[in-house]
Amino acid sequence: MARDCLSASDSFGDCGPDLFATNLRHSPPFVEVGKIVAPDTVVCLVEVMATYNEVTAGVHGVIDEVAVANGDVVEFNQILFRLKRPPDPFGSW
Repeated sequence: MARDCLSASDSFGDCGPDLFATNLRHSPPFVEVGKIVAPDTVVCLVEVMATYNEVTAGVHGVIDEVAVANGDVVEFNQILFRLKRPPDPFGSW
């Protein structure tokens, strides 16, 4: 299986953005290990200077690892999630 990584974008600048795995304090996380995601699936929010930015999966796959915890400060190019992308003979992944 191919494995991809979702990482923090360079658009966050140098201000140490915070990652949010859920949109409310007591809500379940956007994604967990084993969840199937599509390119437009929101996997987390990243807060930069009081602006919340949705991070989407960008590809079809299955969440294999959550590399950060809710509320962690994330860095430029830091891996946030790892995805498994099973082989697809029809090219729809």
